[in-house]
Amino acid sequence: MKEGKPKRDAAVRKAVSSRRRFLQQTIGVTSGMALLPLLSDDLEAQTNVFANPPEIVNRRGVLNGVIQLGDSVRSVPNMSDTHLRLFQGWDLSQTSAAAAPPAAAVGPGPTLRARVGGKLNIMFLNRVDDSKFSYTLDTAEGNQFGCDASTSATVYPSNDIWPNCFHGSSTGNLHFHGTHTDPDGLGDNVLVQVVPDKNTKQEDWAALFNRIFRMPDPPQSWAQMPDAYQVKQLGYTAKQIMDAHHSGKKLARAGLVGAYDTTEEAKAKKDGRPAPSSLWDWDIEQVVSSQWPQYIVGSYPNTLLLPEYKAGGKYKMGQSPGTHWYHAHKHGSTSLHIFNGLAGALIVEGDYDDRVRAFFQKQLPAGRTFTERVMVYQQITAIQNLQRTGGDNPGTGNNQKLINGKLNPVIQMQPGEIQLWRFVNAMGGGNKGTLQQGLFDDLAAAGFQLRQMAMDGVQFAWQNYLDQPCLKGILPGGLTLAAGNRADLLVKAPTTPTTARLMVPNDIGAGNPPPKNQTLFVVQVAASGTPIKEMQFFGPNDEKEYPKMPDFLHDLPAQPKVVNTVNFGWGVTDGGKTTENRPRGAPPTPPPHFTINGKQFGENQATADQCMPLGDVQDWLLENTTGIPHPFHIHINPFQIVEISDNKGNKYTPKGNLIWQDVINLPANGSVRIRSQFADFTGTYVLHCHILAHEDRGMMQLVRVVKPDNFPAGCKLDHVAHH
Repeated sequence: MKEGKPKRDAAVRKAVSSRRRFLQQTIGVTSGMALLPLLSDDLEAQTNVFANPPEIVNRRGVLNGVIQLGDSVRSVPNMSDTHLRLFQGWDLSQTSAAAAPPAAAVGPGPTLRARVGGKLNIMFLNRVDDSKFSYTLDTAEGNQFGCDASTSATVYPSNDIWPNCFHGSSTGNLHFHGTHTDPDGLGDNVLVQVVPDKNTKQEDWAALFNRIFRMPDPPQSWAQMPDAYQVKQLGYTAKQIMDAHHSGKKLARAGLVGAYDTTEEAKAKKDGRPAPSSLWDWDIEQVVSSQWPQYIVGSYPNTLLLPEYKAGGKYKMGQSPGTHWYHAHKHGSTSLHIFNGLAGALIVEGDYDDRVRAFFQKQLPAGRTFTERVMVYQQITAIQNLQRTGGDNPGTGNNQKLINGKLNPVIQMQPGEIQLWRFVNAMGGGNKGTLQQGLFDDLAAAGFQLRQMAMDGVQFAWQNYLDQPCLKGILPGGLTLAAGNRADLLVKAPTTPTTARLMVPNDIGAGNPPPKNQTLFVVQVAASGTPIKEMQFFGPNDEKEYPKMPDFLHDLPAQPKVVNTVNFGWGVTDGGKTTENRPRGAPPTPPPHFTINGKQFGENQATADQCMPLGDVQDWLLENTTGIPHPFHIHINPFQIVEISDNKGNKYTPKGNLIWQDVINLPANGSVRIRSQFADFTGTYVLHCHILAHEDRGMMQLVRVVKPDNFPAGCKLDHVAHH
């Protein structure tokens, strides 16, 4: 909604320095964070034993869960207790009153453990008390009042223009990162925005959502949604809206979205602010245009089919089994949400997981279970938006690297034991959130052995498992885990008791290579309980027991040429209308504007930035003409790495067994060639930089896949929006 100039009360004046630090972090090139003193690394001071996040599991392939976006005072290491937004979750069969876990300690949302070929049904509730957070409302029109403000326009938003500015941070949704599924409707749809209703409850929606979740095929249009849900949100069914449009009848504002508009208009009048634009009017326009309404109040049913590939079957590709994740994806607030910890692991199990467990379980004594560690890597800051810091003058928690919400947790292993570590980089920050080559050197030096099994939730082919291209540095940059990347690692403890620390840099910009001067976690190897006979990795003779590479994950056919170039740059803007890229690698004059192909993200543009016919296999060249790395991410379809070129003339061109990823860190002043098949699903989604402050401020594009007989006419957009 439109905002007036904020009042300079005592709390605001006290927060100015914190806001300026935030602006330097998120507007700046790296979105990095300043260093805070850390807790002692002495083992005597360690009281935080590693623990996996809580889980919501599937039953017979169907996961029914609740993810609630709320807010609470939370405890963060080395910080004053502060008010943060948070994810909580539980099985749908439980009730919110009984199931909601305590919100005292910071940490990720629950792990979702789904199954290939099954369904993922999530009731998403937004119960944020918006009165706790200033300047967080949405507007359906682009103007300066739609952006958060800090003390004055000269500080922020400065020359940022809506929608490419920080805004709307109490609105939320869910992105299921790594899923190959429908990008529209109730699927992995990040274009829908759920505004908060602190009074909404699971019980209000349970019966209605259960009807939707039991449908064998999710609704493909708003008109196919149950009438009761349409009326509850907008006051009318899609048919009634269309009939009124054709007859020229003007409908009265109604439903939850209409009531939200009325409430916010009254608040604006009371505060002396301009009246906000109507979300209800915008939704009605979209329904008339046969689009899905963008704004929903309180609760949204996400239901995703996780396709199983069968030769000659319906799908050209399947859902890759492995380690994925989910997070809030509200453009304008993705970075703020990630800094609040609004993320969690999503594990989609299949033959890959079954075979790994079976191989190592048989090496363990009776009564002992093969250990899987789910490691969600995060940084938490107290700064909620550009107006509040969560208290009088709390610490910010800057640059503390947490695993499952804990600082320096202790992982316990027995001598000779092998564990599976599922590592999720749930960061939205820049280079300081990137885990780079040599990450596990400390463990190797202490006698640990490692084998990588998968990257970004896609398993390695057998030859890649044997060659270990990331851990052995064959792939440029080695095992680089930028924001959004995941890796599955088999870790074998030495056969004698020992203690080791995994060290990471506080600031990777300090030196080349940067010094490792912060503990990420501690591993204690000690004999306890039933002795374990030294375990063994998959060996050269174990190919038959190794997870079989699904046919759809074999190398895509080689393409004769690059059909598309995607250039990541930084530039300047003239009133948000024109952008001119700076010379290659030249540092920007703050505040920089982040661009793709010379433009910032466009709202209500006539044609999708990237459009292709369903089923196409294409090679793209991803160029980075800035002096810093940028993690490229595209939704819905993973891609294969065909070539990497850095700024020193080095080139990586694998001959086969191409590695699949859905995030690739583009080297500074370098390029990457990728190959992707746009299979199975038509619809509209996005690609963007996974330094999420860059995405919030314009480094994003709309992607559209259409049926071949509707190409290129179907590339045109009608009220497709994302703000």
